[in-house]
Order: sequence, then structure tokens, then C-alpha cells
Amino acid sequence: MSGSDSLANKRRVLHVLTSEAWGGLEYYACTLAVALHKAGVESYFACNPESRVGEFVQAHGLPYLTLFHRRLPHPSDVVRLRRFVAGNQISVVHSHYHSDVWLASIALRWKASLRTVRFFHSFYMGMIPKRDFLHAWIYRRVDGFFVSSRKFLDEVKECIPAAANKAYVLPYGRDLSQFQHDFSRRAAVRKSLNVDKDTLLVGVMARIDPGKGIREFVESYLLLPDDVREHTVYLVMGEPTIKRSGLGRVVYEPACEVYSEEIHKFVKLHRLEGRVRFIGFQRDYIPFLDAMDVFVLPSHAETYSLSALDAMAMNLPVVGTDSGGTPEQIKDGVNGFLIEPKNAAAIAAAIQRYYFDPKLRKEHGINGRRFVESNHDLRQTISRMLSFYGLPEVTS
Repeated sequence: MSGSDSLANKRRVLHVLTSEAWGGLEYYACTLAVALHKAGVESYFACNPESRVGEFVQAHGLPYLTLFHRRLPHPSDVVRLRRFVAGNQISVVHSHYHSDVWLASIALRWKASLRTVRFFHSFYMGMIPKRDFLHAWIYRRVDGFFVSSRKFLDEVKECIPAAANKAYVLPYGRDLSQFQHDFSRRAAVRKSLNVDKDTLLVGVMARIDPGKGIREFVESYLLLPDDVREHTVYLVMGEPTIKRSGLGRVVYEPACEVYSEEIHKFVKLHRLEGRVRFIGFQRDYIPFLDAMDVFVLPSHAETYSLSALDAMAMNLPVVGTDSGGTPEQIKDGVNGFLIEPKNAAAIAAAIQRYYFDPKLRKEHGINGRRFVESNHDLRQTISRMLSFYGLPEVTS
């Protein structure tokens, strides 16, 4: 058996993720790798072991190469990554962070034994045009680019000519077995929040970042009619965007810290402490989704929201902004409402409609769950990903 044949038969994927933050990108890449591992694919990581990504990787017992985030690839990192790929007979490399594609692309060049290693990169956020020679050279080594929505696919093709013929929509996959309603759990969480069964609990789950629209969400509370406000509580689940983390210490992006402080001051100024609750980052977030009645996605321009999918998986109706890839997720009047971005009054109006129409809430929630089941089942995503990777599925 030749070296290339041997490598082709290996089911080993290296995920390169040196980001020191922890948001939807990092969470999804990590959980996807674990899902691939459970599907019979040996998953490896190249990451900072002191970051939240590193903590996740170690908690799940995945082997890893220590790499730290750098703006530009360092020659020593290129050599170490190349040796790790060759030494572990990695058959597929998948980079997830914008700067990691540079490192991996350089590492996978020139050495003959690595030419058969397939290389993929996922785009998670919007981008600016990259039509220069250097980007074209870096992207030429990539065998395929993954994006989360049709709108984003068009954007990638427009901004990156080198990716035009090898970019694909790979829907986010969700393990629906984890998203099951539990009445006793719901009651326990609501009790811990001092929210009774007759109160409408409206929640958001996002980084506290200016682009996420948390300020407008909080402001919308004051725009609810008095009778609705009296029986409604808002829940904000998340923290400011992380700049870096490690050794138990988290450093937030300064602008996001200021933004968060301004929102807390607004709540205090209007004496809303008991009606607008901040519960921070929750690693085990599904119980809190289960406790909610309505979910809001107030982002100004979301590429494609993972949190909205998780809310729909929990049978929650979703109020989302009519921008970015959100209209591909939310069908207005079917599984939620689409509203104008940066509009607190529109958020309040949609919540008011749900408050007075429990039947509509339930109907939209059921439709949302069906949407996720049809389009975002993790098993379908894994199957399609293995097909792109050129790896056979394991049959039991």
C-alpha cells in the first residue's frame, strides 16, 4: 500500500482554531469536532490549551497541538503544524478562525507527503473583499470553503474570487436529542429566577457587543404597555466579547465592556433590575432556553444565528431582525416575526403580539422546531461533511 493510499484510508481530522475568544464560532467548531469524533472520525486540535477552546478540547479528551494565536504565521508554528500533520497521519485539515487559514495553507505546501491532505476552511462572519494576489495564493491550497447561508455564499463569491468555485453551504448541525422539553427543569429554572408560571419570560442569548443589539432589546422593555410589562421579564444570557482568555482569567474587548456597562446603567437608571435580568455566560444554556417563552435575536446583521436555531429547537418562537442571513431562518408569521434592525419599538410590538396570543406562540414554536429538524439535523450535517472530506461514513 502506498503512502498516499494509507493516508486516504485514515479518518483523522485536525481542526485548527487558535482563537482565544469564546462565542458561536468557537463553540460550534468544538462541538462539531466532538460530533465527528463520535461518528468514528479521530478528531485532533491545534489550539491554545489555556483558552476556553483549549479547556473544551481537554475536557473531551481530544489530542491537541499547542498553538497560540498570532496575526501572521510564524515559521516555527508552520514547522510544528507540518510535523504534527505528518506524524499523526492526518488526512483532513479544517481551519475555523480567519488567521488560521494562512498558517495551515503555508504548512500544507511543498512537502510531497502532505499534498494529499485535504484542506477546508469555514467562514463564520461577514468579510471585506480579498482579491489581491496574496489572498489568492493562500486560498488556492484550500479544497473547499464552508458557509452557513445562501446569502453568505453569494457574499463569499463576490469578495473572494479564489473561492468562487469551491464554496459550499454547509448548514449548522444540531444534536436534537439534547433539545428536549423538561417540565420539571423549566419550573426549577424559573423558580431560581423568581419568575412565576404566568409571567412571560423573554430571552436573548448573545455576546454583549454593539452589533448584537442588546441595547435595543433592553430599551424595548420600557415600550411595552403597562399591563404587558407587569407580567413580563427579560433575560440576557451572555457576556462581553472576549479578547483573550487563559489560566482562569478573561479579558474582554474594551468597547464591549463599555457597552455592557452602559446597558447596566440604563437598567439601573430606570429601576428595571427586577424585570431585566443578566445571568452572564452559561455553559449549560439549554435549561434557560427551556425556561423561556419567547426568544429575541436583535442583531444588526447576523450571518446565520446558531442561538436562534437552538431556540427554535426548544420550540420557541423567535423575533429576529430582517437582515443578514436571518430571513433564511425566520419566516415572518410562520416560526417568528422579522423586524427592522435597531428598532426597540418593533421588538416591543412583536413581544406584545406574543403576550396576547399564546396559541400563536405555540404554533410558531412548533414550526420552528420542524424547521430545525428538516434543515439542521446534526446527522445530516456530519454525513455531508464526511462527503466533502472524502471520508467514508461508519456503518454499524
